[in-house]
Amino acid sequence: MFGCFGNEAVTKTWKAKLSTSNTVFQAEMLPLKAAIEWAKTTNENVNIWSDSEPNLQALKSFYVMSKIIQ
Repeated sequence: MFGCFGNEAVTKTWKAKLSTSNTVFQAEMLPLKAAIEWAKTTNENVNIWSDSEPNLQALKSFYVMSKIIQ
């Protein structure tokens, strides 16, 4: 799930139902991916906040094996 806030109000939300076979990494990466895809459609500056260091490191990596990140 991710939420977007502007002018102290929620302006956008996203959530998805995951399979029991999804990993924690996938569960944390999917909202980041959705937030990035949404941010690319706006004409505004966007800050994306996450407390998932492994996911943020994976996004910065040049060599990525996970299809979610590609």
